[in-house]
Amino acid sequence: MMKILSFLNVSNISNLEADSGYVFSRLVLHELIKCGHEVVFVGPQNMPNLASEIEVIEIDFPHSKYGVRFGFPWHDLQTRLSSIIEDVDIIIVNQSELTVPLAMMVYEMIGRRIPCVTYYHYLAVQDVENGTLVYDPSLNDHSVANVIWQRQMESARFSDCNIIGSEFGKNLFLDASPNKEELEQKFVVIPPPVPDCIDEAARKSPGIPTILYNHRLYEHYGTRQIFGVLAELSSRHTFEVLVTDPTYKRSLIRDKLDGSVSDIKRWIADLPFTRVHHAETQTDYCRAIASSDIALAPLRVGALWSMAMADAMSMSIPVVAPDKGAYLEVVGDRELLYSSYEEMHAILDKLLSDPVLRKSKGAAAKQRTSRISAELIGESFESVLSSLVTKGE
Repeated sequence: MMKILSFLNVSNISNLEADSGYVFSRLVLHELIKCGHEVVFVGPQNMPNLASEIEVIEIDFPHSKYGVRFGFPWHDLQTRLSSIIEDVDIIIVNQSELTVPLAMMVYEMIGRRIPCVTYYHYLAVQDVENGTLVYDPSLNDHSVANVIWQRQMESARFSDCNIIGSEFGKNLFLDASPNKEELEQKFVVIPPPVPDCIDEAARKSPGIPTILYNHRLYEHYGTRQIFGVLAELSSRHTFEVLVTDPTYKRSLIRDKLDGSVSDIKRWIADLPFTRVHHAETQTDYCRAIASSDIALAPLRVGALWSMAMADAMSMSIPVVAPDKGAYLEVVGDRELLYSSYEEMHAILDKLLSDPVLRKSKGAAAKQRTSRISAELIGESFESVLSSLVTKGE
């Protein structure tokens, strides 16, 4: 059995139950515990609903997106790791910019290298256009995305294995990197798992359809454009749009960096067909999804996966999405994918008009997510980790 040290990626520290990186780690680590492995989990204070078998190391994580990348409290972490690090067999780093400093800190502590895996939840690059890198605007204040991307490439070269959630993500990383041939054999595709939290009692009763928008309300996610299409549809159909708003506890620091979220929240609140719901727990979150009829993807360029979309599909909710990037792999149904706002309008028009079609598309969506159950994804992780530990012995 292995002793695994896992380092959390945090993007929504004010509401960890709505933090996809935290939910991802919790699901995977719980499966590794079930397989008999020991797990030490490094994260912020008050991490909710972890298995009691997980040994937790709580660190005062910075509360901003740049703080977690450039201002981590290394001395505190070193002190906390000193009593357990000798027995660790392998390290999983989910904050991809920090792989090299974390691994080298461990090397200095014990005088040997421990096998290291990096999981990429996001990239600073969102596209490559005619050989030019296009950076994610949410990580590019003062043009810093290039620095973050350099760190991510360093992590990929240093790690014994790199895991990413989609073939699209793998190809994007390799196409954007000058070290494509060197890195290609070091990448493995393992999508995030879906939770097993269906509450049949929360299933939607017959009535007006509910459309779920279960994403962060960023300007560059295309939120205004999507709700513009919904406004047009509201003249023809009666429906409700359920907005979960995972960033409703967003810190003042983050709001200063991007004020568009607060602006969009105010705008959405004035739309007559919207209802905002703040899920405090995963159970509440799953019930909100289960009460919906249709789900929408954001217009986010460069997304490596979408746990929110996959969660909805696992509960028999068809997801309508752009026909690009990782969305092709998540949705997998050409009839639910669009390449223009007119096509999006037409797809939603059909689904809103035909409850039988919604049900059949939802059943197919649920079947598609059976391949990414927590149990199967946990087995994939265990296979990768075990092979690296065996190789290093």
